[in-house]
Amino acid sequence: MKKSIKYGIVLVVIIAIIGVYYFGYFDEYIPDDYASGVTIEKIENFIDGFSSDDDTTGDDDDDDNGCEGIRFTAQELFDTYTYDAGAGSFNDDFLTLSDGDAFCIEGAIDYIEYNQEHDATYFFFDYVLGEYTYPRAITVSGDITDEYSAGDNVLVSLHIKHVDTRVVNYEYDIEMFAENWVDEQYFRENCMGLLYAISPMSQDFIKKL
Repeated sequence: MKKSIKYGIVLVVIIAIIGVYYFGYFDEYIPDDYASGVTIEKIENFIDGFSSDDDTTGDDDDDDNGCEGIRFTAQELFDTYTYDAGAGSFNDDFLTLSDGDAFCIEGAIDYIEYNQEHDATYFFFDYVLGEYTYPRAITVSGDITDEYSAGDNVLVSLHIKHVDTRVVNYEYDIEMFAENWVDEQYFRENCMGLLYAISPMSQDFIKKL
């Protein structure tokens, strides 16, 4: 129902209720016990029932599975990812997301493994680009390979973190998962390491569907 129609109905009903309540109009049609029970609170509750907009489109900001923000498959998310590694700089970007944006990755795990050195479980999702398939990993703290296995459908709740910093003679202008971010000092000390300056995220950010 369009808002203009909703508010037109609301206006007519309010006028009628005010007439009953203050002037005693329509006495022959509306019983006294009903008219006397009309209160401002009831009017407000009635209006509230019309004020919500049921004509929404697109994904909910917070749906039944607990996804806050935009929902992606791994393929959809990394289709938006670009990077450029040049002399003295590294730039990457998720084209449809900005610093602080909330989003979710939903889909089946293609491969899972535990890395004892970093005490982290890697959830791999296949990303297809042309003729090739590349693994994209979500890094989660601890060994939870007894709780998840390949083929499980999961929901990973994430946010975007924009990092713009210089380390020695290398300039980084990148976007990463905020849940893997520690601080700038940690990044500076680990940006050339295996985990690319990320710390395994809490297990709270991933769940099985």
